[in-house]
Amino acid sequence: LRDASSLYFASKDASGEEEGGQDLASHVEYLQKEDNFSQMLPKKLREHAASMRPPRDKVTCLLVGNHSAGKSSFVNWYLGESIQSESVAMETAGITIIRKGKKRTSWKGQQTLTAFPHLARLCEFPGMVDFLATEFTTSSTREAECVELIDTPGLTDGTLKYPFPVDEAIMEAAEHANVVLVFLDPIGKALVGRTMQLVERLSKRHVGKVFYCLSKFDTAGDQTDRVNVVSQVVQELQSRVSSSHALKLYTIYIPDRTDAETRKTCPNKIDELCQVLSNEVQARVQGV
Repeated sequence: LRDASSLYFASKDASGEEEGGQDLASHVEYLQKEDNFSQMLPKKLREHAASMRPPRDKVTCLLVGNHSAGKSSFVNWYLGESIQSESVAMETAGITIIRKGKKRTSWKGQQTLTAFPHLARLCEFPGMVDFLATEFTTSSTREAECVELIDTPGLTDGTLKYPFPVDEAIMEAAEHANVVLVFLDPIGKALVGRTMQLVERLSKRHVGKVFYCLSKFDTAGDQTDRVNVVSQVVQELQSRVSSSHALKLYTIYIPDRTDAETRKTCPNKIDELCQVLSNEVQARVQGV
């Protein structure tokens, strides 16, 4: 419209009056005014457009789970690089986006929001900007160049207070994810009430992209104990998850952190879990 406007402004009659240029210039100015054009669209379409993202070159994977369930450990193992802190204590206090970059660097909340404007709604939650960060990795392992990981705080019951409404923030982050991985720890914390409530909400809204992992499976005891733990977790999930097909639980552990004998006797589905991300990359990532 600006180019067309300049053509109109260049065309003048002998009296020096512009031929239609003023009308077109006014229309350009009208369209540039905030909300003038969008307000003419149906409300439902405006709400949908607010959450739209430009064509993406990465699959976004959101990691959710109870405290000390191994989310950060999985991130570090998947990328082959120590990006997230790991500890029995709660290390991940905010939401961290991990993606491939040219060099190892970190961004704080406001810089992250500027780079990823589709997260604007996420930052509307009180205190969220101060606990949002981006970590760039130089890793080239697996699908690192095509996968964007989002690590979230571990969920606990009790009196622990989070610096932002964590449940709502995770639900908003899930809106922008292609895959949601729910990590459950078998050592007494797999059925944390807060985690199960969030699982129930996620399954209702994003049933097709939620996958369940029983992490640290090598610490679940002998074969009998492992079978009992899987049965209990699956039973609880089935009572909460809305699904039209059989629920699949990926029993995983970090293979580099256990001995050869355990790797032989304890089944590990971590490679199958990685294949879920690979399949998503092949299906969704655009060659841009």
